[in-house]
Amino acid sequence: RLWKERYFSRIIETVRQFVATFEYIVKNPQKANLVTYARDYRYSGLYHYLHKRADIIDCRGRLVTALYESCKSF
Repeated sequence: RLWKERYFSRIIETVRQFVATFEYIVKNPQKANLVTYARDYRYSGLYHYLHKRADIIDCRGRLVTALYESCKSF
């Protein structure tokens, strides 16, 4: 097995859970010491949003845009 016992999934049911999951994913490269700031990890949606790479992600939704804006300090 590739994932062993570490892998699990669960359905995101609330906006609060979505925000927490989003922040967790955005901050992972920083926690892994791949970058000083999460915003500098060029393979993340946050990086592409901040560099106006709309061809990579869809940032038209208000919630997604608000999330990315709140993460600029990461």
